[in-house]
Amino acid sequence: MNVNNMTIGNSYSFATRSPTFLNARVTNARLVAMGDIDFARTVTPIDQLIAKVVPSLPAGPNYNPATEIYLVFTEENGNKKVLGARWIEPASIQEVTLTSYTIRCHTTDTHFQEQINAMMLAAGITNFSVTKDYT
Repeated sequence: MNVNNMTIGNSYSFATRSPTFLNARVTNARLVAMGDIDFARTVTPIDQLIAKVVPSLPAGPNYNPATEIYLVFTEENGNKKVLGARWIEPASIQEVTLTSYTIRCHTTDTHFQEQINAMMLAAGITNFSVTKDYT
């Protein structure tokens, strides 16, 4: 898949071309925006990241960060990650279908929230939230 075929709102997993500075792999990240360098600067100190990443990219045609398209992802932990399109390995891009479930536990005992957290973690599920519903 090509970066140009990625759709805002969808989730993706992919390898990066600069694992030292960007991590080797981004997993289940939702694409929330795309824009130019000025837009990227409103989200993160992109110039500092460019200074680190560009020298570590594989050799190729002249690279101009000012003409790059920047993609903004929300990672599973809620953090924002901004990447230049050429920083992503195109052959590794996989669209991921994520499904959310809503579970309601009707009880009056508030200590169950800790037990629910423990059960989810024991099941290997780390991307979840438990909230109290006062209805």
